[in-house]
Amino acid sequence: MDDQNQTNASALTAREREVMILAALGLSNKAIGQQLHLSEGTIRVHLHTIYRKMAVTNRTALAAAVARARLRVESRHAHGRRWNPLSGI
Repeated sequence: MDDQNQTNASALTAREREVMILAALGLSNKAIGQQLHLSEGTIRVHLHTIYRKMAVTNRTALAAAVARARLRVESRHAHGRRWNPLSGI
């Protein structure tokens, strides 16, 4: 994520971060809903909010932003930190 997306990610709720990570991993709205015990409609609402907060327009751009952030965090992991997909993104 660029600095702007990193800042925007801090505005996400814990639930939005969960949905963001699962969407970035390629899960469908239905699969995300089943895993989090939410309806597909609720997942769509969360994704719409996430796209707005992250300043992206679609799932692919969201996944790319998450992947860039993960690479940066993994480089820190080499210095003794472990990557937690729900923190710092």
